[in-house]
Amino acid sequence: MKFGIYYNPLWISPEVVKNPDKYKVKGTDTPVADLVITEPQDIGGGKTLQGDRFDGGQGGERALYWLNVDHPDAEKYLKGYIDFFAEQGASYLRVDFLSWYESGYDKGLGQIGTGHTREQYRKALQWMNEATEKNNIFLSLVMPDLNNHGEYEQKYGDMIRIDEDAFSGGWEHISGPRQE
Repeated sequence: MKFGIYYNPLWISPEVVKNPDKYKVKGTDTPVADLVITEPQDIGGGKTLQGDRFDGGQGGERALYWLNVDHPDAEKYLKGYIDFFAEQGASYLRVDFLSWYESGYDKGLGQIGTGHTREQYRKALQWMNEATEKNNIFLSLVMPDLNNHGEYEQKYGDMIRIDEDAFSGGWEHISGPRQE
């Protein structure tokens, strides 16, 4: 049996943002709180989020923040997280909710967050790939949008999980006759 971790290194806890003097990017004087966008974000449909947030059900102020990959110390933070996982003995990293980062969209819930640019998404995947390769960690990319036939996911991941489930174990919803 091998040790794997289910986590997204693009997530930043609101507690870290509330305590900027307490949490720094390893090897720098940069507060981790500086790596997030806290200004209100319009996500369309009359909805606004307080900052660039991932709300996977935590709700409101408990929702996680997304890492601002355009910050100069973002790469060091993300790769540092993966280095930490490797130091703990992890040989597998499963990164979920990638479509929620890339487009801010969930096919069942609609627009739930602020999407990020293709370049920001590419950069995040590239950094994850570089850090996992360096640490000999298998990188599983979960729920990506797979734009351009999975262009970035094929280049930067070891495995993907599509944005759909097999429900009760069958594939009828994918391969069965279409019900009108």
